[in-house]
Amino acid sequence: QDADFIGAPASNHQITSTGDFDADLSGNDGTSRRLLWKGGETYASSADGTVAFANMTVGSWGTGKAKVTLAASVAGIRPAGATNLRILDLEFDGASAGGNFGIQVGSGACTNLLINGCYIHNTLQGIQITQSVTPDTVGIFDSVVDNLEAGTTGYSLFTAANKLSVVGSRFDTNSTGQHCF
Repeated sequence: QDADFIGAPASNHQITSTGDFDADLSGNDGTSRRLLWKGGETYASSADGTVAFANMTVGSWGTGKAKVTLAASVAGIRPAGATNLRILDLEFDGASAGGNFGIQVGSGACTNLLINGCYIHNTLQGIQITQSVTPDTVGIFDSVVDNLEAGTTGYSLFTAANKLSVVGSRFDTNSTGQHCF
């Protein structure tokens, strides 16, 4: 949110955030882009964070994870037709607002999706990867989904993929969700 880029990765185009994660994402979405938010800061998300391009990285830089606080019924990141998408070191806080998702792939083919180092909590759904065309390759590494909304039928992970790898991650339904896989 501030214009302090000390410690940012070198040779990046630097844009001061509006503080609205989904607006920043949609306003700067494009092929072969690396969109990084400053770690340790909090950003709001009032609409779906849609990504529809190829060869993108969406994540944090600096100390800690960038925290995205989700409004009700939105997805922190919703890949729609994206290929070679990397989602790295982000925290998605559903704030128990109701009906929201950390990461949701629902429409448009999404191939080669990597989720690494993410922390998703207080959401209805953690990670959902379902669509009419099964994703080719999905990797989920060193990520945590926990504290689903109490009393819901949500799930921490619901996915399909031709090639799926889940390593070093934890998915907790807190005994309120339907299932973990």
